Amino acid sequence: MVRSRTVALALIALVTRAVPAQAHVVRFETLSRAAVGDGYEKIVGRLWFADRPGSAANRRIVDLERAARNVDGEVSSSDDVVILAPRDRTRANGAAVIDIPNRGGATALILDGGRFSHEPDVPDDLGDGFLMRHGFITISLGWQFDVPRAPGLLGLRAPVASDDRHPITGLVRSDFHVDAPQAEHEIGDRGHVAYRVNDNADLDNVLTERDEVLAPRRVIPRARWRFTRAGAAIALDGDFTPGRIYELVYRAKDPVVVGLGLAAVRDAVSYFKHDPSAPVHVLRAYGFGISQSGRFLRTLVVRGFDTDEQGRPVFEGIMPIVAGPSLGSFDHRFAQPSRDAAAFSSFFYPTDMPPFHEREWPLPPDLKVIDIVTSHEYWGRAASLMTTSDDGTRDVALPANVRFYAVAGGMHITGVSPTKLAGARERSDPLDYHWLERSTLVRLDDWARSGTAPPPSRYPTIADATLVAPERWTFPRTIPGLAVPDPAIALHRTWRYDFGPRWDAGIVDREPPLLGAPYPSLIPKVDGDGIDLGGLRLPEVAAPLGTYTGWNLREPATGFGDHLVDFYGSFVPFALTNGTQMAAHDPRRSIAERYGDRSGYLRAYQAATATLVRQRYVLAEDAPALRARAEWLWRIVHETARR
Repeated sequence: MVRSRTVALALIALVTRAVPAQAHVVRFETLSRAAVGDGYEKIVGRLWFADRPGSAANRRIVDLERAARNVDGEVSSSDDVVILAPRDRTRANGAAVIDIPNRGGATALILDGGRFSHEPDVPDDLGDGFLMRHGFITISLGWQFDVPRAPGLLGLRAPVASDDRHPITGLVRSDFHVDAPQAEHEIGDRGHVAYRVNDNADLDNVLTERDEVLAPRRVIPRARWRFTRAGAAIALDGDFTPGRIYELVYRAKDPVVVGLGLAAVRDAVSYFKHDPSAPVHVLRAYGFGISQSGRFLRTLVVRGFDTDEQGRPVFEGIMPIVAGPSLGSFDHRFAQPSRDAAAFSSFFYPTDMPPFHEREWPLPPDLKVIDIVTSHEYWGRAASLMTTSDDGTRDVALPANVRFYAVAGGMHITGVSPTKLAGARERSDPLDYHWLERSTLVRLDDWARSGTAPPPSRYPTIADATLVAPERWTFPRTIPGLAVPDPAIALHRTWRYDFGPRWDAGIVDREPPLLGAPYPSLIPKVDGDGIDLGGLRLPEVAAPLGTYTGWNLREPATGFGDHLVDFYGSFVPFALTNGTQMAAHDPRRSIAERYGDRSGYLRAYQAATATLVRQRYVLAEDAPALRARAEWLWRIVHETARR
């Protein structure tokens, strides 16, 4: 009797272990399989999910109970998946980088220093093979329902919610400004699929214009504008013109169950960790997201999707890159996931909303978080809210399982050429910080696997006076040719929003929202060269050839010349010699005075690299590549000066 009871319990245990793995990933469909890189393969596939409304793990998903169900009473969805894994699985180190695509585009291969590609197939896409060399599996998971219909973009197919098969309607807002006159503008953000217009003649459809972010709105007569392209765009008689912010509010229908994207990532990672039928198996999973997808990871943790339906951890660690303090439109009715809160676009969406820092999150004690921001996020994303109190008067200590690295002198996009961007006043900031991201991934894996903590956080603080109020910020304004922003105008601020009485249930009743008091935005103090203090200085900023800033003002001809270009910073090279410095009345020391010659510069750069390697912010294996970058920077700056 005892033996039969033991056998029965063992069988129950086996069933209990087997069933949950398949409970919400119905199947994985392989679409293609091909060899890539050094002994790796690329698997392109699709995951099919079935989520049960009302379950403890799913009841927080807005409108899930209003979606159509299959015969088992579950809601079906599917997402796109791309896997890069060793063909010989014994080469894998047990860890997977879970790549959260940005607007459908996979991003993790930036860690390889390769060419950005939606469909990595050739050596240039794979860079130096860093991830492969270290044995990481990369799994890119589509999660966003409205990505543009373009080859290689990864998305989610999710159902529409209805009210007992009757269409649900609600308010949707779309704002934009133009750099040159144009007759028509899309409604969706950056080419994304817009929600359908319920009725072209609805009185809720209103187009306004205004002259500044907080200026009064002027209603444009309905006879002057119309929906075009089957409701995907609007056209205006007399054209949309620079210097105005246009805002369309319209009544839409058929909201998608957007929050299934959060559930899809949760269930997919759990599947790859626990289901023996999965095409790859991982022991440790690290969420990697840049900007929008970093905000997605933050939202996933804040909303409790880091635990699967069996109560198991989903991620061992996450790396939100340049996400700032923000969350996003990832789980509410008529959510537009692409909308953000950039330096000068996408105003007043539910993005910059508390909780801003991890101490206020429901943060699992074993989940490791490493945030990376740059100087741009302080100016364009209110990053100070990640480490300060909501009133901006004091620093807030980070939890023990969180690290925070602020890249001094960096911009939102890493490693571009220092050329002038169309619509910007200055050359773009070339600072490449993917070296820090590579090291951070290795340190994160060490932390989760063996308990070896990563190096300390590095960021400006109120306590050491490197993080200051906008009115106390000063800059060496005599740097020749550099247009310096006025923080009172250009600095991004976030507000307390009121989206209506049902916002806590994920339903927007008020568009645009009412604005309450703004949260304080603090910014890093700068040194005599105009470079931020208090953060982590990578070699090209520790041994600089010019001023690196996280901001870049817009060209006046594009309208709003006192505001910042989204995402970009500035680079202003130092004078080559003392003579050219004096002739230009440049207060910054010349390159010749700082380093003497090329050899002196390379010595200073390599010394800075060696220090960062010793401190574990940079990997020793990257020192030769950093030396090559120093030589490239020297050549570029000298070639630019001679033009």
